[in-house]
Amino acid sequence: LEAALARVDEVLTILPPSGRSEVLPDEITQLVGERDEARKRRDYERADEIRAELAAQGFVVEDLPGKTRVKRRT
Repeated sequence: LEAALARVDEVLTILPPSGRSEVLPDEITQLVGERDEARKRRDYERADEIRAELAAQGFVVEDLPGKTRVKRRT
């Protein structure tokens, strides 16, 4: 049952995060910040470039209301 809930939560992200949150490398955190700033400036071309760079490094970017979530691709 826990495995099934975890799989559903990968899509819906409705469960609270577990006590084990992943610490992102500084380089990734910096890129996410740059992307957030680009989006605020409505520079969507740059934001998309950064998203592609993050994807190439194995990270998935999710834009949620009021925040950006980044996690390793599984």
